[in-house]
Amino acid sequence: MRVLGGFFKSMGGQYMRQWIMWVLVAFCMSGCDQPVPVRPVHQCGAYMVDIQPAADGETITAVINGDAVTLGRAVSASGAKYDGVLNDIPVTLWSKGDEWILILDDDNITPCDVK
Repeated sequence: MRVLGGFFKSMGGQYMRQWIMWVLVAFCMSGCDQPVPVRPVHQCGAYMVDIQPAADGETITAVINGDAVTLGRAVSASGAKYDGVLNDIPVTLWSKGDEWILILDDDNITPCDVK
């Protein structure tokens, strides 16, 4: 640091301030190359549902009001359907396009809206 201090002192304080500014700009810009994907949270009636798809597309993790459950892909005539059990209650999440439906206990059907 002593060598750099002598270099900047001989060049004048203005060059040191410019150099520090460019280092800060480069440091700040280094984190800008990859945007962080934002997953939408769904409001399904009284339930907040965060859907996290797995890379293989065969399972999803759904966080329903803070409780996580892994749902496996199920057969469906259209859309993507995922089934599992949370706290002894059958849970189904079914999507068609961007729309999701939450089905609890095989009879409580609730459409979901993006929050």
